[in-house]
Amino acid sequence: MKLLYIFLIIPLFCLTTDATAQVTLSTQTKMVAPNAEVTIELRATTRDSLSSLQFSFSWNAAVLAFQRLDTIGGFPPSAESSEFGLSSATAGKLSFLWIDGSSRGYRVATDSFVVFKIVFKAIGANGTNTALQFLSTPTLIKASNANLVAIAVTSREGSVKVGTTAVFSTNTEGSPLGQNFPNPVINQTTIPVFMTEAADVNFDVTNLIGEKFLMRKYHFEAGRHEIRLNTEGVLSSGIYMYNIRTNQGVVSRILIKN
Repeated sequence: MKLLYIFLIIPLFCLTTDATAQVTLSTQTKMVAPNAEVTIELRATTRDSLSSLQFSFSWNAAVLAFQRLDTIGGFPPSAESSEFGLSSATAGKLSFLWIDGSSRGYRVATDSFVVFKIVFKAIGANGTNTALQFLSTPTLIKASNANLVAIAVTSREGSVKVGTTAVFSTNTEGSPLGQNFPNPVINQTTIPVFMTEAADVNFDVTNLIGEKFLMRKYHFEAGRHEIRLNTEGVLSSGIYMYNIRTNQGVVSRILIKN
């Protein structure tokens, strides 16, 4: 892979735009104990092969201190440190720029995949929080497909709250909300939820621009629970987000309907 040094804004020039293609960037919502580390996934969802992907990412540096990158199992598999601009990490900004060196485009086995992970340390006081956002400064948000045609990029922000307790517990992937199975979905799917204490939960399914297609309310006791969905006649083929909300925040994951 060709080495790229990201210290300036580096735009990608494409002559045309594919209006039917799209990449959605998303991150997570988590709670972390004061002075503890928390790992945040940055994910991309697309059904297209990619020849380039770039964006900036920001957080409140008074709440979270950047510790290190975790690119194991990320995108692409040969990710190099030179693809990351870390000169502003202490101020709460990071840049990423990847260009495919094979000229064939890169495609992963699933539509939703981890681009990379960031490890932070919670330095904010108990009760503080920060948004996790994708930005176009200093590096523009852009992507192109295998034919070097620009494709639309949307994003969903996350957040981290510093606290001593959490409503949610975590599964082996470090998330309170498990991945639905099967995914992609034909008609029926099951979603695992992990709780540390009893709480009222609002559950919904939205498309990538936030329109709601299904809403439910639950009361869960502490422990592992399952939400079973029948999507027949409710969801058409496409990519959706399913979300659980409590007074502690919101956690989301991707659902794909065949």
